[in-house]
Amino acid sequence: MTKTAHTFSIGMKNPYPAYKRMQEQESVYQLPSGQWIIFDYKNAHELLQSPKCLHWGQDKRIFGNLPPIEKAIATTLYTLSPEGDRPYRKQILHQLAGRSLKIDEKSMQALADDLLMNLKGKSNIDIISDFAHPFTFGTICRIIGIPENQRATFSNLVAKMDNGYLSCIDIETGKQTKEGAAFIQQLKELIKLKKNELGNDLCSVLLENSHQEPDQEAFLISMLILLFYAGHQNMMNFFGNSLLTLHDHPKTQQELREHPKLLNKGVDELIRYDSPLQYIMLIAKENIKIDDKHISAGSQLLVSVGAANRDASVFENPEQLILDREYKHLGYGVGAFRCIGARLAQLQASTGLNSWLKHVAAYNPKLDEISWRMHPFVQRGPASIPVKIDWNDNS
Repeated sequence: MTKTAHTFSIGMKNPYPAYKRMQEQESVYQLPSGQWIIFDYKNAHELLQSPKCLHWGQDKRIFGNLPPIEKAIATTLYTLSPEGDRPYRKQILHQLAGRSLKIDEKSMQALADDLLMNLKGKSNIDIISDFAHPFTFGTICRIIGIPENQRATFSNLVAKMDNGYLSCIDIETGKQTKEGAAFIQQLKELIKLKKNELGNDLCSVLLENSHQEPDQEAFLISMLILLFYAGHQNMMNFFGNSLLTLHDHPKTQQELREHPKLLNKGVDELIRYDSPLQYIMLIAKENIKIDDKHISAGSQLLVSVGAANRDASVFENPEQLILDREYKHLGYGVGAFRCIGARLAQLQASTGLNSWLKHVAAYNPKLDEISWRMHPFVQRGPASIPVKIDWNDNS
């Protein structure tokens, strides 16, 4: 253990100074708990594609010791892995890429525009609760197949769940909140509805192809919660991080207002600059040597996506926001485990930001009132961003 062992600390409000320090001092670092953190891009990129590593839901030794909630997450994530023996990853990819799926840009733009038009006249709003939450939630509801007349009920329940979706994945612990239990009950009702009338949505696709699951209902609930988590909570974090970033970069913000098509590549740069996904956990399948470190089989590896995306050996001037930067970031993962919803995320991100910049002339966050979601080693994003806002009268 080096001298950094006693000074290691990462603050989720702004982890990047600590990431930079670790890249300079010890880019492959072992925590007192025995876990390893990988801070540099080269090793992160290689490990995410290495046959020497397992997805954390694949390792039986780790899986057996996981608490119920993490066990459910692991099972669901592995079900979506490219190495699994079940077809769900391919089916979801096909649906997300299919022309028939209800994720056309026009309906997404209409949702964003309607939300912002209804907010006009208010001089103070919260970016997360008033815009990012209803926009991203409405989009994923449409894709999953939540009937329009039930979306408000789902939305209100989710907004009240203090720990987000992951607090209600395990339905047998008895620890979920009242709202979490109610949310799971709503999912059960949705599954019953789709059994009676299949539609053109992800819930129907999963229902049609999961008859072989020992407990189909529990499987579907876990899968749907994961899809909500990725498509809603992850994207809320993106909008929060990105709008704070653009506020801190007024010239870039103005450039996007004048040239909205720059968002096509600009979204990737915003993800690189401040990724919602900060870490990916892997398990060493066998003994691995990384630089001068010997990592034993069974060790947990925390691949720091946030740090890798700011690695100065790969990204010139990594602390600068450069809209036309070459795409290299790891915010969607890489290789076979690349995020299956990357296309949807890019479309949703560019559409939402374009609408915001079209309707909002200026916004000033109340910095001392911003609160953050703290999910160490996984996600990072603001829970609340109160802003004073000036509307564009011409939109």
